[in-house]
Amino acid sequence: MNKIFIRKLLSLSHRYGGYIPLSRLNTVSRWLGNEKGEVLDIGCGGGSAMLFLNRRKSFSACGVDINPALIADAKSKKSHQQYFCQDILSLNLADKSFDTVICLELIEHLPKDEGLALILRLEKIARRRVILSTPVGFSEVEGNHDEDGSAHQCGYLPAELRERGYLVRGNRLRLERAWWPYLLKHSPALASVHWAFWLVTGVIFSPLAYFFPDRVASGMVCLKEVGCEGK
Repeated sequence: MNKIFIRKLLSLSHRYGGYIPLSRLNTVSRWLGNEKGEVLDIGCGGGSAMLFLNRRKSFSACGVDINPALIADAKSKKSHQQYFCQDILSLNLADKSFDTVICLELIEHLPKDEGLALILRLEKIARRRVILSTPVGFSEVEGNHDEDGSAHQCGYLPAELRERGYLVRGNRLRLERAWWPYLLKHSPALASVHWAFWLVTGVIFSPLAYFFPDRVASGMVCLKEVGCEGK
């Protein structure tokens, strides 16, 4: 029941969340701007996020995910133009083979050393920029399912990404996490009310989370312009 509830919320979030100012997908969409080139989507899942990000069909998207069921779902939605069902850590792509590489809500599912190694690899694959999103710090809120690989194995702080040359912006308020695990476990109905309340509250206070991710944000979106290096 909890997993079904989470999937429904995530589906709604991916489908409509990008229209909320300063939300995660809204920020990613603005940073993509008028992208006309090739975008690599690492950990593409079922493709719902890309349906929003490429809603104008302005760029060519390639999706990568280790889960064949999710790749099949993405294909059914025609969210990308190309798909790879493969372990991202063993993906063999040439350096500077994609204009933009995005990796949303993935690195926290890997051991820290593997996550950092992946970030370095993505920076080599990208010709122009890398866009990441991940929770602020370690969070067990939506990642405690070892059997399906969705458990969070590590956490990142905004300062860590800034040290690596990323611009960091926040999304969602950290207070939202407090009661979510308990409500999700004991009362999905109350959890839905909790989610709706913090959705509205988060919109009102989104500038605080956006500009002060270290202090109040639950999640962060990070941008690095790799094409500017060495100039």
